[in-house]
Amino acid sequence: MTAAIATLLVLQTPTSLFDTSARAHGQVRELSASIVLSGATQGQKAVSTIRLYSTPTVLVMRIQEPPRPNLERTDRTYRVSGIRFEGYDAIANERLGRDLPNMGTPVDKMTFALGALEEAPAVLLVPGRMKKLFEGLKAMPGWQTSPGPGVLKLTRKGAVKGQNLGEARVLFGAKDRLLRELLMKGRGAELNWKITYGGAKVGFGPTADARRVSAFTVAEAPARYATAEARQVYDRMVRAASGIRSGTVLVRDQEASVRLAFQGRSVREGRSGFVWVFDGTSLFVHNSITKRFYRGKARRSDVIDIVAKLGGRVDVWSRYVLLRRVPFKDIVGSGDTVSVGGSMSIGGVPRTILRAVRPRKRVSFSIRTDNRLPDSIQIELLDIDSRLLSSSKRTYEYLRLNQQQPAEEFRLPVPKGTRVQSLPEIKIFG
Repeated sequence: MTAAIATLLVLQTPTSLFDTSARAHGQVRELSASIVLSGATQGQKAVSTIRLYSTPTVLVMRIQEPPRPNLERTDRTYRVSGIRFEGYDAIANERLGRDLPNMGTPVDKMTFALGALEEAPAVLLVPGRMKKLFEGLKAMPGWQTSPGPGVLKLTRKGAVKGQNLGEARVLFGAKDRLLRELLMKGRGAELNWKITYGGAKVGFGPTADARRVSAFTVAEAPARYATAEARQVYDRMVRAASGIRSGTVLVRDQEASVRLAFQGRSVREGRSGFVWVFDGTSLFVHNSITKRFYRGKARRSDVIDIVAKLGGRVDVWSRYVLLRRVPFKDIVGSGDTVSVGGSMSIGGVPRTILRAVRPRKRVSFSIRTDNRLPDSIQIELLDIDSRLLSSSKRTYEYLRLNQQQPAEEFRLPVPKGTRVQSLPEIKIFG
């Protein structure tokens, strides 16, 4: 320990260390940092990493989390520059982007876009959050000051009355006084932040083929498979569905019959009394019940909300196409046990019955062996005693898959006697 650090340590009280650190963070204009977060609750441990790059005009944040119960690992990067908010999911290869209200700092805009920031980056980026954390720590009795290699260390042991806290440690840089580590332990729980500064700046670089979406997919952990055959049948279904680039699909359930056509950037959906066509840049909607025709420029991510606002509903299949999702993949996930339930033949085409079962839900797919796509899906919901609460069934008919669709599919002329109006405005947030 150098004489200078030893002298500072004698003069430094725990309270003044917290205050000095808060002032040091407030003077940082360009922050590049990496935070390793580890924690344990009821025996479950997890380690994740958050990388930050922040200036008065730009904020980039990359969050990498390990697999968790029912969820796969995640790797997502977010960027705010000006009023533009962008995100990239490296696992799902998805990207999103939207304009934000011109409000406050990049941190304010990122918080607005995400709803909230993780606690660790919020403490580093928002002076008020750091002050609140430090005020709480200062109020705890029993802090001891000691040196470490390149750091000043505060430690305390013993329970805090009225709080689930037994041990705590806080490290600050010996020279810059920036927060380097926070460790807090209590009954059955532990939290640890380790922070390093400098190094390579985190960047924002989606791949060229990243799918543009309006919201990231929540990636569930995979289902369990009773047999190798069950997994093979399911995987073939998903591959077949992911390979569909164009086609016409007829969907029927207890409530409605829907006809969907799609090709390239264009999508058309029609049901009784309501038709809409999106050509990639403009949306055309005809509500024959109200005798209204709407048209105007629209973003793909807004089509679902606009159609709903005009009295319609976008079918699940159309949502897959608009959001560039793989059809049917979201129906089976963590908690399901997938098995082969038998086979049958309809119209000379064999079908394999695939079942996905969890305690309160049963799903049954009838999968054609010619195109490996389901022609019906039945979903049953059960009560706590495994009694049937409700049952729904959807059937699918596929026409002209991966073939050129007729051009007239994606034209929607104004019918006679119909009032023409502009599309309503859609607020992206709130």
